[in-house]
Amino acid sequence: MPNNRNRGHAFERWCKNHLSKWFPFLITTREGSRDLDAKKVDLMYPLDKYGELPFHFQCKTTTKWLNLLDIIPHMPTDKLRAIIHKKTKKAKTNMQQEGLYVYMPWEDFTKILDKLYGNGETNGMGNASRNTTSTHTKREERTIP
Repeated sequence: MPNNRNRGHAFERWCKNHLSKWFPFLITTREGSRDLDAKKVDLMYPLDKYGELPFHFQCKTTTKWLNLLDIIPHMPTDKLRAIIHKKTKKAKTNMQQEGLYVYMPWEDFTKILDKLYGNGETNGMGNASRNTTSTHTKREERTIP
């Protein structure tokens, strides 16, 4: 049965493989930068050779909920910070996944929203933003194009 360290390394590789659809040159920081690895970053582009990776990713697999204050303050702030968390529970013979989550600080989340939709002035496509004080009753009106 693999220990926690092996589970963690396997989950880093899983994240790398699944994020490669959007970031095709990802490597783990254990392969590329011990310095970033020590700063709670798990995935990177090799020496920014393939352009700028917009995120610092931290990958965690645990049976308990994360204490984000143990992670986020130690991560560099020069990029968006995202923590990918696989919540598991112990089954009879192995670990069973309960959920897969992504956490990020509010200020990083709002940077993404600003990039996608502007700073509230437009929705990112040149259209005026919706009136945020109105109450929507129909679900169709609340969907984002």
